Amino acid sequence: MATESVDRPREVPLWAVAVGGVLTALAFPMQPDPTRGSFSAWPLVFVSLAPFLARLLAGSDAVRTSFVFAVSWFFVAGVWAFRVFDAFGWVLIWLPIGWLILFGVCARQLHRARYPLLLAWPAAWLAVEFLRSEFTPLRLDFFSDRLDPLNFTWFGLGHPRLVWPRAAQSADLIGGYGLALAPFIVNLLIAIWWVGQHVGRPALVAAGLFLALDAGYCEYRWREAAPDRPLTVGVVQSERYDFDLLTRLTEDLVREHRDVRMVVWPELAFPNSEERRQSLQEMARTRSLTIVTGVETPARFGYNNGALIIHADGCIDEVPKRQRVPFVESHPASDQFLVPSHEGHLRVGVAICYDMDFPRNPRLLAAKAQVLAMPTLDDISWGGTQHAQHALMPRLRAIETRRAVVQAATSGYSQILDARGQLLSGVPFRLHSRPGRPTPYLEGTAAATVSLSDVASPYMQGGYRIPAMIAGLVGVLLLVSLRRV
Repeated sequence: MATESVDRPREVPLWAVAVGGVLTALAFPMQPDPTRGSFSAWPLVFVSLAPFLARLLAGSDAVRTSFVFAVSWFFVAGVWAFRVFDAFGWVLIWLPIGWLILFGVCARQLHRARYPLLLAWPAAWLAVEFLRSEFTPLRLDFFSDRLDPLNFTWFGLGHPRLVWPRAAQSADLIGGYGLALAPFIVNLLIAIWWVGQHVGRPALVAAGLFLALDAGYCEYRWREAAPDRPLTVGVVQSERYDFDLLTRLTEDLVREHRDVRMVVWPELAFPNSEERRQSLQEMARTRSLTIVTGVETPARFGYNNGALIIHADGCIDEVPKRQRVPFVESHPASDQFLVPSHEGHLRVGVAICYDMDFPRNPRLLAAKAQVLAMPTLDDISWGGTQHAQHALMPRLRAIETRRAVVQAATSGYSQILDARGQLLSGVPFRLHSRPGRPTPYLEGTAAATVSLSDVASPYMQGGYRIPAMIAGLVGVLLLVSLRRV
């Protein structure tokens, strides 16, 4: 699997690395419309890393090369962080930049130790994506119980493939991390050619076989028949946090789609009160509905962020939000994974907005749930790019767990996804400028029929452990390389 070196690798200019970073950013969705898909040049991700990898192969300074590529990528694709987090955006934007620099340093070390390039570098990339998402050393929770570890799950290299879910079905094997392998290998082959090295025939055949298997598996999963257990679901979108309005929209939805049996409202849809709970219980009984809604419950330190599951018989289950948005939320942390198991109750797993950004949460919910619901708060002021990129997360979790996902947002992406991550229906998105209209967002409803499932995907059955094993192996290789170099 090794490559043959040349005496003097071709030079790769730093400006080419910067251009590659911008092209990588453009591979991510930039302008949303849930009913027509997102604009992005997502195939760019299969070529845009090549200048960065080629410059690393040529022996250039790994830190400077990685820094230029990362800044060009994340300051374009992630510029919305400054709108969402204000000054703290300057803290968060450096997280993925730092992790990419770590990859560059590790890649150079592995190359100097003469490990097989087409094995070591893809493994190192996967390991870094896994660590920054799930095992960050930035443990702010050591300092305060109102802070959480600074994990960063966005901007996985394989995430642009979710714009066209047909190309992302292999995520049900080892999760979204595995989606990065095919584009990374293609970029690495281009980079090797760029600097004038040659790939041995066995390595080239192995790489081609992997790419063919990845594409073939995606097509096989896409064509696979869904379980014949239909459930018609609906979403309600509004950013006014008006209980009466949400109720009226739900009544209109049920009148138009009489077979709807589950409706999802957004995150923090209204302040929790006994009167409103009773009203929802009455609606659920009268309409034979399961209603899932985010609620704001007053607490000692502001409010608690949670959700209610109101069943068709009037019973209520309460679900806390597990993942707190960094520097924004300070409600008590929770590790509760409640899925209703009463006979006759729909087994719905609720992941509230940021909960869905972390693969562990939907995976543990899907172990007991037949369908996943996602109340979401994406403020219109955050902009269309943030909405479009956030919408990739439920698509990824749907494929990983092979569960339909029903997402109701305040604005932006309210979408109903099948177990392949395919958009079945959604509320159209439209940007307005404040304060041009009393409601500078689009309110509405959508409905579609999904399939319930109890089948565990390969990822749920143990595939989720593989990225951790690869990360451990890369760590061992790096330690051994210190003695080999």
